[in-house]
This record gives sequence, C-alpha cells and structure tokens, in this order.
Amino acid sequence: IKGLPTILLMFFCACSIEFCCGVWGSTFLVEHRGVQIDTAARILTFYYIGIALGRFWSGIVSVKISSERLIWIGESLFVPAIILLLIPGSASLSAVGLFLAGCGISPIYPNLMHLTPKFFGRSFSQSVMGIQTAISYIGMMLSLPLFGILAQHISVGLYPYYMLAIFLILLIATIKSKVKATKN
Repeated sequence: IKGLPTILLMFFCACSIEFCCGVWGSTFLVEHRGVQIDTAARILTFYYIGIALGRFWSGIVSVKISSERLIWIGESLFVPAIILLLIPGSASLSAVGLFLAGCGISPIYPNLMHLTPKFFGRSFSQSVMGIQTAISYIGMMLSLPLFGILAQHISVGLYPYYMLAIFLILLIATIKSKVKATKN
C-alpha cells in the first residue's frame, strides 16, 4: 500500500521514543547525571505527567486542530526537550526536558491511528491498524534492549543522543509522509 512503509516507520519511532524515555530516563539521571535514585524517580514522574497532559490536551483540542497539526505540534515540543536533556546541569532542567518530551511524544501515536482511514481508506484501515500496532510493539521491543547494549558498552550518557537519532528519523518520515500540517 502506497505510503504505508513511511507511516509504519513513524509508528516504530514514536513508540520507541515513548518507551525508551520512560524506561531509561531514571537510569540516565542516576548513572550519568549523578541524581539520587529517589530524586530520579520523582523527576521521571514529570515525563509521565507530560504524556498524560499531552494526550488529554490533544484529545480536547482535536475538535479545533487537525490530527496532522497535532502531530507537528508534538514534534515541535520534542525539540526543546532534547535540547534540555543535552545540557549538562541541574535536575530541574532534566525534569522540564522530560516533561516536554512526554508532552511532545504523546499526541503522535493516537493521531496517527486516527488518520489511518484518511490515509489508506476505510476498506484497508482495519488491516493497516493491526500492522501499525504490531510495528509499534516491535519498535518498543527492539529499541529498549538496543539502548541497553549501547549504555552498557559505551555510556548511558548516550540517552539524549539516542532519543535525538530516533526523533530525526521520525521527523524525516513525517516530512516524507502524508502528514501535512493543515490549518484547522
């Protein structure tokens, strides 16, 4: 189906980022930034609050803003998140970065799902949604241990760079895909 590989790549990357941020965030804070374990757990809570608020917000505004636009807004929020995580410094910067990462990544998966019938037609949408869900799980399954291997053999300090690399692939796929930022 024309355009499906690009959309599948978007699902793969979005879910990879979403789960890697959550699973490896506190390890990054503890082992690379020297944050105490309990503080790192509290900071990571901001990531999950960002996801919850981002999904809630995108659901509320979806009546006024298109799914395409919500995906672009989410990706734009992810840029300052990565920048904040790249800056060595305080736990506060990391907390804000993780919060923005959660807010930024949260609208992508549900809005891509919502766009499936528009992109591929109603007759294919059920089958395509099954494939999209499968590739999302594959993204989670592969990206988590891959970062673990990198962290173990190189450094857990690669965390923001790893997120950035996956995000750049997501961004390129978004630009290449049918997801165009529409005005409504």
